[in-house]
Amino acid sequence: MIEAPIALLTNWLLSRLRNKTDLRLSREEFRHSLISFSLFGEDLAVLRWLKRFPGAPRIYVDAGCNHPIMYSNTLLLHKAGWRGVNIDMSPEHVAAIKSLRPDDFNVVAALGSNASSTSRLSVLT
Repeated sequence: MIEAPIALLTNWLLSRLRNKTDLRLSREEFRHSLISFSLFGEDLAVLRWLKRFPGAPRIYVDAGCNHPIMYSNTLLLHKAGWRGVNIDMSPEHVAAIKSLRPDDFNVVAALGSNASSTSRLSVLT
């Protein structure tokens, strides 16, 4: 039976991608798994909810977009053909998103309830 070696190989490859954490997924578990880039699966929830509206425009606005891949609420949407606006007050984050999503409109800005000056604090790691 070829399914067992394929499942073993897939688990081995996935464990290398996931910092050597062996997930030990069966073929059936792997087949039913979903990939999400957002922290709590918000991207999957949006896609599932919007299936109710097949004619809806495929446009997103990501306010406070942060990192272009890690915990991104819009990367999965982008991979599915959506385009949109990414807003963050970090020029570094916006530059990274711009390099990975050249078709999006990317803005360096702070958002708030009124027009006032802001201070930007950075954490050095």
